[in-house]
Amino acid sequence: MSFFKHRARIASLWAALVLSLTSCVDTADEAPTLKTVTETEYNIEQRDTVEPDPALKERGKTVSHYDDSGNITRREYWLKGTLFETRTFKRDDHGRLLEIVYAAANGEVKKRLVHELDEAGRTVEVRSYFGVDRLSAIHFREYDSKGNRVSEIHKSPDSIVLSKRLFEYDNKNNVMKETELRQDGSVKVVMDFKYDDSGRLIESKSISEDWGNIPYTIEYTQYGDVASRSWVDGDAGTQRVVYEYDYDEFGNWTNREKYDNGALIYVQKRVMEYY
Repeated sequence: MSFFKHRARIASLWAALVLSLTSCVDTADEAPTLKTVTETEYNIEQRDTVEPDPALKERGKTVSHYDDSGNITRREYWLKGTLFETRTFKRDDHGRLLEIVYAAANGEVKKRLVHELDEAGRTVEVRSYFGVDRLSAIHFREYDSKGNRVSEIHKSPDSIVLSKRLFEYDNKNNVMKETELRQDGSVKVVMDFKYDDSGRLIESKSISEDWGNIPYTIEYTQYGDVASRSWVDGDAGTQRVVYEYDYDEFGNWTNREKYDNGALIYVQKRVMEYY
């Protein structure tokens, strides 16, 4: 795995943690339940002019549909005006996720993720299928007495352990350490996490024999969205990505701009429909 893939691995974990941990700090009008969110992503093209005049080039679009309880039911992926994939989220009567179906634009099933729940409604097994029924992998999850996930084991269809992830928690049930093990049980990477008083992730440190010690820091806006990420990138030194937002009256962002070391590189626009 390259350093950049490793960095992406950390970024994806950060995204999951941030989505689950952030909350609105400032007050905004109480938001009604979302019905649809249309998010369009743009790359930045610098025009050949004397004054900076960046042009937006559409990169892709996602349309997310929610039920009246706020659970996502369907997500569409578009590229250059053409639908290329849909994901359908199937749930039980309590809104707990049972299955995700990935389908091509013509309806052909590309992938399925089937969740098995325990009596407490927690996912204890996820079976991944190519197409409708070709089993490709199984993920097993274990929990402690507080309901925190403490391990996830990735196995092949013939039950060979491929990798394992272990989780440790602080006294507020925040993940404070994640350890990823290789197939032979040796440590691949250890990640330590630090949170602020409201439970938001503010620091992460990745320790690996291959990549060394990589520290990350994260800051938030008044509404709990990521305002900046900083990390140390080898000889390049400290790198910093900054996000700027526009919000609607309910505190949901409608425009997000990404700046990499001061240069605008990415724009996302969202249109929300409420129940």
